[in-house]
Amino acid sequence: MPKIGWEGENSLNHYGLIEKLVSHNNSFMEIAQVMLNKSKEHDIYQLIDRNFSVTLSVERKELIKLCLAERFNVLRSSLKS
Repeated sequence: MPKIGWEGENSLNHYGLIEKLVSHNNSFMEIAQVMLNKSKEHDIYQLIDRNFSVTLSVERKELIKLCLAERFNVLRSSLKS
């Protein structure tokens, strides 16, 4: 499994990596802003509803959406730092 990292950072997780990338490169900031907008988030929720209506229970889909919403919020907050 490939490791992620940043020189001088020993315990960088994927949230920290995104934060480092967007703070050091405007191109990454622009990409992240497009990928993390509310419209894209809504599209993902629709995709889950459309493609997993038979295989996942309503409760499971809602739990997945709650987890994704939290991830979107954490990543969006890293764009403001």
